[in-house]
Amino acid sequence: MFFNYDDQRIRYTGRWGEEKDQCGNKEGCITTTAVGAYFEFAFEGEYTVLRFDVISQSVGVPHLWICVDGGAKIESVVMPYIRVQTAQGGIHTVCVIVKCANELLQRWYTPIVSCVRLRGVEADSIIPMPADERKTIEFVGDSITEGVSLDEKYRTDGIEALDRLYRNDICASYSWLTAEKLNFRPIIMGYGAVGVTHDGNGGVPKAQAAYPYNFGNSPINYPDPDYVIINHGANDADATKDIYCRGYRKLLDTIRCVHPNSKIIAMAALCGAHTEALEKLIIAYNSESKADIIFIDTNGWIPKEPLHPQRGGHRVVAEKLAEALTNILQQ
Repeated sequence: MFFNYDDQRIRYTGRWGEEKDQCGNKEGCITTTAVGAYFEFAFEGEYTVLRFDVISQSVGVPHLWICVDGGAKIESVVMPYIRVQTAQGGIHTVCVIVKCANELLQRWYTPIVSCVRLRGVEADSIIPMPADERKTIEFVGDSITEGVSLDEKYRTDGIEALDRLYRNDICASYSWLTAEKLNFRPIIMGYGAVGVTHDGNGGVPKAQAAYPYNFGNSPINYPDPDYVIINHGANDADATKDIYCRGYRKLLDTIRCVHPNSKIIAMAALCGAHTEALEKLIIAYNSESKADIIFIDTNGWIPKEPLHPQRGGHRVVAEKLAEALTNILQQ
């Protein structure tokens, strides 16, 4: 039996939205361009089939992590049909995470090319899952937050944009690992080359312009995250501190407007770009806006090079960030 993507028993976490054609009609699937977005469902039977729309994708197809019954994760490229066979019948859970995507292909405006489009799932039956009562933590950042190039040893002789699909892994990023350490539910908005002073790869606009949307004209609609962590600055290193602070201030205004009940944490760029300017901005912003935004100085956590930390570097950042957040939560 086929269960459509909008079946209430399929649970989505992250930035998912429904695309529409030029006439405003739904395209028959749910789409995400955000690495780290995931969906879950429980089914009864010996197997299930995940069905995706891949018509617009020919090269650089996103990779997924597929986890069954909370066990090991298996990597797969997105295909029209992905079959998950269990050893026996009964009730099983499936979690599908967008592991990585080609950041150089269009990820924002129609026609979107670098994305995951779920049509639905096939199974004998699907059943409601217990509610996920964990707190939510959203990470707003760039390619580092997205887990780009953290596995440099898996380089090939291929085209760089395609090669990165084997070197990127959201589940090894500081953002995902931090959420795991705190037992929070992660929402991740990380796009390569994006900053508060300029647009990023794949058509993604500046962070403050992109934040309210899943992509294009698809507004986000998830509840206020308990915490929002901003990590922007690495791609703004060439901007003056005044231009950087103006852009960052707009991002703060935008997040507070869209998610007024979220606790916002401003994390200094790991490469050290504009750290002092950001700390001064947060102090001034809190005073002017009667806000309570927290600043975290990351100086000395890891070496400033390479710009994209490797797996070990991400683990160190996650440990230090989780410790800092734990101390903040206990205050």
